[in-house]
Amino acid sequence: MAYMTILPQTCHRGDGEVMRGCTVVIIIIIIIQSYIRKLMSNIKGAVTVNAERCKGCSLCVVACPKDVLALAEKKVNVSGYRYVEVVTPDACIGCASCAIVCPDACLTVYRKKG
Repeated sequence: MAYMTILPQTCHRGDGEVMRGCTVVIIIIIIIQSYIRKLMSNIKGAVTVNAERCKGCSLCVVACPKDVLALAEKKVNVSGYRYVEVVTPDACIGCASCAIVCPDACLTVYRKKG
């Protein structure tokens, strides 16, 4: 069972069965996980890029799990750098991975109910 990996070893008997007291813990974990999945499915994200500060390092492009960002093909900012732009805004889940890895703080992520 998939949930057995997140339980402490004290919940398992030698034959692979889960001890009776841990059943409540398992049920609570399953309820919490399903609630979080439902809650997160209603949340969308929006990313804004400060193109003038962006140096085009592409760290945010690599960090984005949904391929929302891409480096501009033929556009450059006032400093002469190709900058990041949002290519698929509807795919953003608001995880903020891009903003966390950006060394110049060029990205702002907003979360909104979908």
